[in-house]
Amino acid sequence: DVYKRQVVGALFIYGINYVLELSGPVDMFASPTVNVGVVIAALMILIVSGLFAGFIPARSAIKVKPIEALRTE
Repeated sequence: DVYKRQVVGALFIYGINYVLELSGPVDMFASPTVNVGVVIAALMILIVSGLFAGFIPARSAIKVKPIEALRTE
């Protein structure tokens, strides 16, 4: 099952690479600029994903009583 997912993921990456190659060469480093909208969008995505990454374990930790957590250590 994991192998199938790896193959699908690799094919997906090759497909994206093929589509990007069709657009022609891009000289990204000729005039480096920073788009403020992209920076703000990336920052928002990082904040939201960080909140979810912290919220999910915290939600499951709330369900455990402290005395039970200390007993299992």
